[in-house]
Amino acid sequence: MSDYCWYCLLPGVKGWGTDVWLGLRDWMQGQRAAVVRLVVQKQNVLARTFWMKKGFTIEKEIVGRAGRLESPAWRMFLHIATAVQPGVAADVAPLRTR
Repeated sequence: MSDYCWYCLLPGVKGWGTDVWLGLRDWMQGQRAAVVRLVVQKQNVLARTFWMKKGFTIEKEIVGRAGRLESPAWRMFLHIATAVQPGVAADVAPLRTR
């Protein structure tokens, strides 16, 4: 795994989502992040709705894998760059895969 790829899971925690997201988003913007990507399992309609309300869009349908387990999922993304910054693309295209 890359040092630049984080996974954040809060299963079973209710009511913290928006506060956690806003704090994380603010921190990422302070680190000059331009784009956030996340994966939502397709059966988790509430999570997809939550992230779409936060401005994320579905980038691609994927199959998530954990060991031998497979699960259909959506890869979602959001541009969070607050301004054009030296060395940071202002308009980052969706991730392309082979």
